[in-house]
Amino acid sequence: MTINSNKLNYLYIAIPLLYLILGKQIIASLGLVSGLDLLITYKWGFVLLFITGAMHLKKLADIGLTNKVNLSLIKLYWPFVLLISYQFFKIEEFPDNELIFKLGLLALAVGLIEEIFFRGILLYWFRTLSYWQQVVYSATIFSLAHSLNLLSGLDIAIAALHLFAAFTIGLLLAILRLKDESLLLVVITHSLINYSDFLFNGARGERLLTTQMFLEWTIPSVIFLAWSIYLYVENARNKIGHITMNG
Repeated sequence: MTINSNKLNYLYIAIPLLYLILGKQIIASLGLVSGLDLLITYKWGFVLLFITGAMHLKKLADIGLTNKVNLSLIKLYWPFVLLISYQFFKIEEFPDNELIFKLGLLALAVGLIEEIFFRGILLYWFRTLSYWQQVVYSATIFSLAHSLNLLSGLDIAIAALHLFAAFTIGLLLAILRLKDESLLLVVITHSLINYSDFLFNGARGERLLTTQMFLEWTIPSVIFLAWSIYLYVENARNKIGHITMNG
């Protein structure tokens, strides 16, 4: 019995959705892991699902998982380098080595999941749209996905900052990803942002908005937005110049 390609495509969408809803409960019911180990196992299960699905659909290259990385683009990531460096520099006390390792595994898993989906699968789905639409739509969906923070009991002001920060990060990552055939740089960047955030903000455990927190979230977000606008305008000028030269 053969399964037609459309049904196969729907299957590879349905399985991750089912895993998203039921995966953590199923893993927990096995009683093999709990707490942070459960979360890490759950996230890496997602990574394997995405990669396995892309392999079976022969879309690894289309979503940027097997393409050669353009290392000349690293210099364009400077706003993220500044944020990551600041957060690592401001960590007052590091946890024990085991927790550092586990948080690293979690950060990498989250970076892989979100980049494969938001800057891999989504941008592939949006490939027929205009450059502006690809960037803004993917960043908006990325931001809305982070609205789940509201369900964790966060202060509404902190949740709003999270949404704005997620949008500006998603905007810049989408622009940088569209300059590259590979997901590697955005995956590494996203994972390091997560890792430094886990160690810096996670350790503080603040649940209410403070002036320091406001500045630490707002200033980088404004820089990400400004740099995104600059790169967008530069891309538009390059296209106009290319059309003029060819015309």
